[in-house]
Amino acid sequence: MTPDELRTILTVAGVSCRVKGDEVLIEVCPYCGSDRWNLEINAEKGFAKCWVCKQPQPGRADVAVADLTGQKHQIKTVARDKKPTQAPTADRPKDFKTLSIAEVPTAADYLSRRGYNSEIVRVFGLSVCVEEKHQLYGRIIIPIRDYWTGFVIGWTGRSYTGGWPKYLNHLDTLEVTGWRAPGKLTPAVVVEGHLDGIAVRSGGYSAAVLGGIRRDVSEWAARLLPEQWSIVMLDGDAVDAAEQLYWNIVAVRGEVRVALITLGAEEDPAGIGPDGVRRHVEAAISSNDSTSQDVDTLAE
Repeated sequence: MTPDELRTILTVAGVSCRVKGDEVLIEVCPYCGSDRWNLEINAEKGFAKCWVCKQPQPGRADVAVADLTGQKHQIKTVARDKKPTQAPTADRPKDFKTLSIAEVPTAADYLSRRGYNSEIVRVFGLSVCVEEKHQLYGRIIIPIRDYWTGFVIGWTGRSYTGGWPKYLNHLDTLEVTGWRAPGKLTPAVVVEGHLDGIAVRSGGYSAAVLGGIRRDVSEWAARLLPEQWSIVMLDGDAVDAAEQLYWNIVAVRGEVRVALITLGAEEDPAGIGPDGVRRHVEAAISSNDSTSQDVDTLAE
């Protein structure tokens, strides 16, 4: 069954849905009532899952469709390859040559001055592209991870010599990437660049990285738990863009547990480092919700 065929079945039954790629997204989950398009059904592979309540159990498309329409439909379940339970550590890129940060003193000095020590370099898999004529040549290479799964899906090159643009992405995607913290209610912070994201993640929060492109974060925001904070913290010179993102998230989640942090004109999350990120996030949460849980228990 194709996604369009499934959408027709659901629409006829009065179910609000839409097709995205190989999946059909359901506006209102029949199991938990979430109205933020969190129930996904893949008719071609036969799987279904709500990102809020994890239903149906088992995660089969035919079960979800029967519960939505009151009718049984034959939907074959295709066996999936078993994936590792944890995301793999970042491998070096295989299609272009890199050196470790320690082997490039200028890159090591740049990162050190910005508070990125050897442990952060190791954990986040940073290196330097030394493949001449490659688009990322002479840049610090950062693995791009899918926000939800943690798997490496591409590479980004961050200039450390004043080159422009600051970031070049070796990836064709419109998805929000970054690093998601293990805690289900850990605040999620939206930032522009991957070094910003590393500062946020090192500060104990989930980091959703835009990668320098003004993306629509509606679907990403909709998949966050209602009790989870979502916070916009772009560079200090991107005030208008930050406000647009804030209202974009509010349109999906409402104004509860959504905050906007405005940095100084010359500041960015990478520059203020993990400690600065924590101070700003703690202040934003405290000022927006005086009854919220102590922020130290929310950070990982």
